[in-house]
Amino acid sequence: MYWIAPPYQGNGYVTEATALALDWAFGTRGLAKVWAMVIEPNVASQRVLEKLGFVREGVHRKETLVDGERTDNLHYGLLAEEWLDRE
Repeated sequence: MYWIAPPYQGNGYVTEATALALDWAFGTRGLAKVWAMVIEPNVASQRVLEKLGFVREGVHRKETLVDGERTDNLHYGLLAEEWLDRE
């Protein structure tokens, strides 16, 4: 999970921190896959995941309550070979 205060958004901090976490997860820990979930209205987080190579694998419809309304959860996955073989 990540969250960044509004004054610091848009500077690439989340992308950089997530990339470091992926290096650790796949390189040090030897995980085969990392998955992430983002609520559908959070386009910025979707872009971060997609920029890092995550693939949208599914939608859990109306799964999360946000501001009194049900919203979809988008599920993303990234395989070790996709991360480790990137250029």
